[in-house]
Amino acid sequence: MDIIKNFDNYELIELEPIKGFDKYAIDRFGNIWSMYQKKYLKSYVCKKGNSKIDLVKNGKKYKFDIDRLLKLQF
Repeated sequence: MDIIKNFDNYELIELEPIKGFDKYAIDRFGNIWSMYQKKYLKSYVCKKGNSKIDLVKNGKKYKFDIDRLLKLQF
């Protein structure tokens, strides 16, 4: 578990590594941190209105619903 200090709100954010995707971590708010790029990734909204994120593993792109990732992690 990594802890990153958010200097805007002066609070600690706990990140949990995403199962099966070692280079990414997620916090309880659904923000995805890329350990490779050292930044938060931007999500997008699909036609159904769900927030999605693309994660890459071994050169292959996987699309995930952020709500689903939160349910699996926490």
